[in-house]
Amino acid sequence: MSKSVGNVVDPEEVIFGGKDKKKNPSYGVDVLRWWVAHSHHHLHIMVGSTLLEKFQEDVFKVRKCMRHLLGNLFDFDPAKDMVEYNKMNPIDQYFLYVLYTTITQMEEAYESFSYHKVIQLLEKFFYSDLSSFYINITHDRCYCNAAADHARRSCQTVQYHVVNLITAGFAPIIPHLAEEIFRHLPKSHSDTDSTDSIFKLGWCKPLLAWNNVKAFNKLLPVFDMRRVVMDKFALESPVEFDIHIYSSPRLHDLLRASYKLQYKLLFIYPYISLIQCAREQGNNVK
Repeated sequence: MSKSVGNVVDPEEVIFGGKDKKKNPSYGVDVLRWWVAHSHHHLHIMVGSTLLEKFQEDVFKVRKCMRHLLGNLFDFDPAKDMVEYNKMNPIDQYFLYVLYTTITQMEEAYESFSYHKVIQLLEKFFYSDLSSFYINITHDRCYCNAAADHARRSCQTVQYHVVNLITAGFAPIIPHLAEEIFRHLPKSHSDTDSTDSIFKLGWCKPLLAWNNVKAFNKLLPVFDMRRVVMDKFALESPVEFDIHIYSSPRLHDLLRASYKLQYKLLFIYPYISLIQCAREQGNNVK
């Protein structure tokens, strides 16, 4: 890339677009900042319409997920509806551990100026942990349960923490989206704090109680099995199959131990039966 040759990319053109909007559309400041953070200074830095379109999709994915969570929090008052950690659904405790580790790793990446690692953590969180997993298995609780149902409030509590902490986490990179989300974050009706910017709050640290490895490891085999099931039938309609899961005694006990796990909702498919193997011989799906 050489300025004298004329094959450079003008930052203003990236932000506002060129004269020909079809050829050079405007991507906005946040997309440009996402590209800068994504670039690894030890490697050859590339930029172009294909990359910018990809990064625009990434930023849109973040906005779409956060908008979904904010929509679920329309009737949530943090002061009176927050569920204590030890009274939460096990799945929610599991995901708070995922959130805790993500925020902790993001903080470490910021401190070492490894902004590309921050982007990698955000991409994994939004594409894998949040969108494909947690939102997918909790939407019935949000939409079908009674407004003040404990399971629904437990899920809303997690979603509130996700919006609060993750927004603070990506605010240094995409500040305009962060400020937009902050303006719509539920506030307590009794809250007299008039803070008008997320940048006046400082870094939001996760609670130490969320660093519960036991809660994570307890459900990890369940979600590993879920991943196997979802991979096998990813492109198929759930209602077209009767799924039989042949599980080890340990996994069978985990799935059957508590109604709170709601294993049929975890796997999305309505017709699922669990069959316990006679001994520890691995798990299988048919």
